[in-house]
Amino acid sequence: MFLFSPIKHALRTVPIRYRLAYVSALAIVIALLLTLYAFLTFDGVETRYHKFMEGSNRGYLLTLQIERDLNFISRTTRDIMLSGQKEPDLQKIQKRIDAIASAFKAIESAATDTKERSLVEQAHVQTGRFIESAFAMMRDAKPDEISSGSLYQRYKQDLTPLANASRDTFAKVIALKERDLEGSMQKMDATLDEGKLFVLIVGIFGALFVGFFTLAVSLSINSTLGRFRDILVEVSQGLFDDTRIDLPKSGSLHDMGGALQRLIAQIEHFIREINVSISKASGGDFSHAMDIESMHGAFV
Repeated sequence: MFLFSPIKHALRTVPIRYRLAYVSALAIVIALLLTLYAFLTFDGVETRYHKFMEGSNRGYLLTLQIERDLNFISRTTRDIMLSGQKEPDLQKIQKRIDAIASAFKAIESAATDTKERSLVEQAHVQTGRFIESAFAMMRDAKPDEISSGSLYQRYKQDLTPLANASRDTFAKVIALKERDLEGSMQKMDATLDEGKLFVLIVGIFGALFVGFFTLAVSLSINSTLGRFRDILVEVSQGLFDDTRIDLPKSGSLHDMGGALQRLIAQIEHFIREINVSISKASGGDFSHAMDIESMHGAFV
């Protein structure tokens, strides 16, 4: 309990309404701080979420879209080389080529640094060279090339190096976007974890501090009221040796304590005057007049 002594002593001279106001104000301040930090934390999470959706997640989805379209072009060119419907397939390939070009431009515009942008541009160029060459080869292919299988041999010989270069460079872009996606998710998780930990710590310490301060206020009030009780018990036993009370400078306890001390002073003075009168009267002296200047009401 020694931890409460300085606070109890400091609060002893503070009116009750101010003590309770201090407790309320402290609780409100802690609640506002927690609310403010929670708002800032979730605002940060929202910012990271938008960045995640507009940057990392969108970039990763665009790489998946490009990969899907490349696989579609590969299957469709194979269909042409296997005597499939050439013109409809060429139209489908052209649409996917346009979609791939648009996706690469979107990734390039969202790149956050020069190294990333350079890698994406390189993948764009090499991938574009491969699919444009494949499209041109399929478009210019003669029916006898398709039926004889020579188109496939020329495709394999001329376009395999371009396909490999495009695949290798694009694989680096995919790996980059996967790391970016994972990093963004980790940052979001870290922000949430930090926010939860801070709110937990501040909440615990805030509750302990408010509880500590509330207990100190309660003890300071109980201490004064306990002193009132002790004095009344002593006075009821006729003991007037120590009736001093440390009172607040104002407020209810100040008024109550002042009234109690004045009452005790009048009782003590009244008893003293009676004793003096009785003592002198027992010796035959009836001339003593009671001093009533410090007494009021029924004591007079």
